[in-house]
Amino acid sequence: MDIDSSQLIMIPANTPHKYGSSENDPWTIYWFHFSGEISGYIVTLILQKTSKYQPGIGFSENRIKLFEEIYTNLERGYIMDNLLHVNMTFYHFLSSTIFEEKFNFKESILKRTGLIYC
Repeated sequence: MDIDSSQLIMIPANTPHKYGSSENDPWTIYWFHFSGEISGYIVTLILQKTSKYQPGIGFSENRIKLFEEIYTNLERGYIMDNLLHVNMTFYHFLSSTIFEEKFNFKESILKRTGLIYC
C-alpha cells in the first residue's frame, strides 16, 4: 500500500504489518497503538466519517503539537498523572481526526474570510 502525506492509516488490531519510507524520499511518521473498551467505537466513528481505513486529513500544526505533548509526557515516565494527562490528550488528538472541521474551525474561518487573528 502506498501512503501519501497527511494520511491517517488505521491497521486493525492483530494485523501483521511493517512500514518504512523510501531512502530517496524519507518522511516522518506519527503513530499510536491503542486498545481498550471503546477502541472499537472510535474506529467505527473514523470509518463512518471516512468510509475507509486510509482517510486523508489536513496538515495541522496544532495536531502535531498534541502528538508531541503526548510523546513528551510519556518520555517523562509512566506515573499516574502523566498517564491520565496523556489519555485525556489522546482523546483530543483522536477527535481532531474524526471531527477535523471542528478542530480547524478557527483556522478555516480566518482563511476563508482573509481576517488576521492577533
